[in-house]
Amino acid sequence: MADFMTEGHFSRHLRRMRTLYASRLAALVKAVRAYAPDLFEIPELEGGLNRVAWLPNGVSDLEAVELLKPEGFACPPLSEFRMKAGGRGGLVLGFAGMPEELIDDSVRKMADVLRPLLQRAERA
Repeated sequence: MADFMTEGHFSRHLRRMRTLYASRLAALVKAVRAYAPDLFEIPELEGGLNRVAWLPNGVSDLEAVELLKPEGFACPPLSEFRMKAGGRGGLVLGFAGMPEELIDDSVRKMADVLRPLLQRAERA
């Protein structure tokens, strides 16, 4: 392990991973802008392996998760991380382990599944 680090392999690995994750994050942001700008708001931050996708006011993140589960999505609802009830809903979207092509397809599918929740919230 010491040789791995002193010979610079670890530094190269970190640079490679940062580039890869930045590319996947860009793919996520691009897909949200293309397929779900009415459903998800993703803060522009650098770094990380996941993002909070804020849902529109009136859309429950718990209901969103229940609709997404049967489709194979595992997105924790932001409300699970709150100490107090209430507040705007959101989903934690992991992107680090997902190829860019799959990110695009996944966001499109999520938008199709969740759009009825948005329409219902708009009518309320």
